[in-house]
Amino acid sequence: MTEKNSEIFKLLLKLFNKFKKSRQRQIIVLFFLILLSAFAELVSLLSVFPFLELISKSGSINEINFLKNLFYILGLSTENNVFLAVTVIFSLTAIISAIIKTLNLWYGNRLSASLGTDLSCECFRRNIYQEYLQFIGNNSSKLIANNSIYINEVTDALGIAARFFTALILSIFISLFLLLFNFFTSLFAIIIFLLTYFLIAKFSKGKLSRNSYLITNNARKQVQLMKETNGSFRDVILGSNQKEYLDFYKKLDYQKRISQAQNNFIYLFPRNSIESLLLVFLALLTYLISINSSTASLVIPTVGTLAVGAQKLLPYMQQAYGSWSSLIGSSASIMHVLQMLDIPIKDVSYKNKNHKIILKNYISAEGLSLKYENKNPYVFEDINFKINKGEIFGIVGKSGSGKSSLADILMGLIKPTNGFLKVDGINIYDENYPSRYIEWRNSITHVPQNIFLIDSTILENIAFTNKKNHIDFGKAIKAAKDANIHSFISQLPNGYMTIVGEDGVKLSGGQRQRIGIARALYKDCEILFFDEATSSLDIATENKILQTIFNLRGKKTIFIISHRLNSLKKCDRLIQFS
Repeated sequence: MTEKNSEIFKLLLKLFNKFKKSRQRQIIVLFFLILLSAFAELVSLLSVFPFLELISKSGSINEINFLKNLFYILGLSTENNVFLAVTVIFSLTAIISAIIKTLNLWYGNRLSASLGTDLSCECFRRNIYQEYLQFIGNNSSKLIANNSIYINEVTDALGIAARFFTALILSIFISLFLLLFNFFTSLFAIIIFLLTYFLIAKFSKGKLSRNSYLITNNARKQVQLMKETNGSFRDVILGSNQKEYLDFYKKLDYQKRISQAQNNFIYLFPRNSIESLLLVFLALLTYLISINSSTASLVIPTVGTLAVGAQKLLPYMQQAYGSWSSLIGSSASIMHVLQMLDIPIKDVSYKNKNHKIILKNYISAEGLSLKYENKNPYVFEDINFKINKGEIFGIVGKSGSGKSSLADILMGLIKPTNGFLKVDGINIYDENYPSRYIEWRNSITHVPQNIFLIDSTILENIAFTNKKNHIDFGKAIKAAKDANIHSFISQLPNGYMTIVGEDGVKLSGGQRQRIGIARALYKDCEILFFDEATSSLDIATENKILQTIFNLRGKKTIFIISHRLNSLKKCDRLIQFS
């Protein structure tokens, strides 16, 4: 087996080792079902020759030792109902074989679906349980393509792998039967078939691999293009760039689908060649047997048995080849998924989100320093401050000065390179208590510059939960009043049931920010972070939003991050980055 051929099986083995033990046991059960299917197929084939021999000898079983002995064991008459008895035996073997193969197919498809769900959920789990720095370093289009495209291809590949091994084992069993039945004739035919498939596979595997890479790469680029188009649709329209985007999308899609078509052709076309070879072979065999007077009586049972065996063998050989080709074509997707499954996540027990660290008196920073990599300079060094409960703390500085990085440390998202973040004297990043910074996160609500709104009602955007029956309507109204958005909502025809559109397209910037503040208040956390939450608004709207925030003084402990010093003049404490 060449390096290229063995690579796909190494990938499948790695994938197998990623599954939990119970799934691995189910895969082993499937393997035994495959063996049972092969045995049933073999028994079915064993009944063909006696059946055809009986027909060719006009119903006399006395000349057929196998049937004579079988009828004697079963206590059946060799003169009465011979055809009926043999027909029943032949039919039963065929039916039992079909039932077992159907069971194998059903179980294999169900298992591949379950394995696909396991893979998809595990990849998603590793996405959302990454550390913050690790996550923001990833390409979002790649993450979306992985779970929406690659996982589906790998799930299909798992089913294909099951069919490959089924076809391979059945082909081996049928080949052994044919070799035992007529060694030299069967050996010659099997060698011809295998050689044909081998040569086709040898010259096509490179094309399959290249197409596999192109298909997955173009699929990811299409996701990225659609994401970029949606994110900058206003600019696309203003620049009349629709045709450029469409042409690029068309090029990616055409290349992808042509590659898929080429792969499909490679999977399927060998069968036509092999079928023609089979017909020529059977015709020659019939001729050779019939011209020999000593073997002429064996034309029907011999050629018939070989024909039935070949008729069963050929589809399995084609399925094995086609499955192998499909697996080669899926290798790039399998590698993408394996990379996703290898994303490291910390072995931290993520407790229930209701487990929080309650702020009683103060938060302090002691010598906080940060640099993202050892070779980079410090983003900031030796930051010290103290903020009391209920105060408003401002962090101001120009873009890239490090103010957002400091906020990330304060929110428990990034561990400082040096120094301590303490809450009532307790070190949040104490390595002896690895879940402490997670509990600290549960005490915080963050209001970013760009509020993410789902295409749903205002009420569901304030509560921001997928458990609609758990929404506290009274609590949502109170949060909206505190965010100074209740009056606006009440004037709408559908009130809190108003649909905001995708990403809040039906709302103004100030209204979106107020809904973001209401969402933060609905969460009912003691500590609020406003990260450039008003920087994209006009001065008048910003002042109204800031007044809403400052009205929370004494009720919440608030951090405001901004690049405008004037916006933070009413803060109780202030730290400025140069």
